[in-house]
Amino acid sequence: MPKRRSATVWSFAVGNALLALIVLLALFRDSGARSWIAIAPALLLAALLLASSIGLLCSTAWSLLALRASAWVGLALGACALAALAIFAFQVSQLRVGLDEGSALAPVLLLALLLPYLILYPSAQLLWAHRQHRFANQS
Repeated sequence: MPKRRSATVWSFAVGNALLALIVLLALFRDSGARSWIAIAPALLLAALLLASSIGLLCSTAWSLLALRASAWVGLALGACALAALAIFAFQVSQLRVGLDEGSALAPVLLLALLLPYLILYPSAQLLWAHRQHRFANQS
């Protein structure tokens, strides 16, 4: 890859490794009974993030494929999470019985805080991977 893009490769590789670590820590932090519906996507996302991180750092031939796969899975899971939080925020706003304003606004704040990590980061990865793929095909 060209020298000027090495900072982007490095930041995506480190960012994906940190996100995989955060997903795994969040998954195994609570030892309560969980459903495979929550465990399977989290493990898949963590594995794809680690694979893309290793692929980007080692400049493998499959690094862009792994990056695109992890970005699409992250984007899909992020969109589902944001939709669930938005539905929850709507329901809480409709049930304001016994709730103060602070607790009713907590899901909206969570939505605003999660947006960059769940939607914008995978979207930036997809745009960069598409640009790299197009650049490789032109050469």
